[in-house]
Amino acid sequence: MAEPHVVTAGPAGGQPVVLVHGVGSSSAYFRRLVAVLARTRPVVALDLPGFGRSATPRRPLTVAE
Repeated sequence: MAEPHVVTAGPAGGQPVVLVHGVGSSSAYFRRLVAVLARTRPVVALDLPGFGRSATPRRPLTVAE
């Protein structure tokens, strides 16, 4: 399985905020929020498989995957 597309921003160190989009969306949904949060903390926003800039899986994924 290909690695998901991940957006990182903000200073190194500190407690990161991880943003995960819902079905039918992508990390682009969080663009403005990432910019605001990244002023004071590390931020990670990712695209789930098959969404945004992440590759579409070759087969259906299980919940565990």
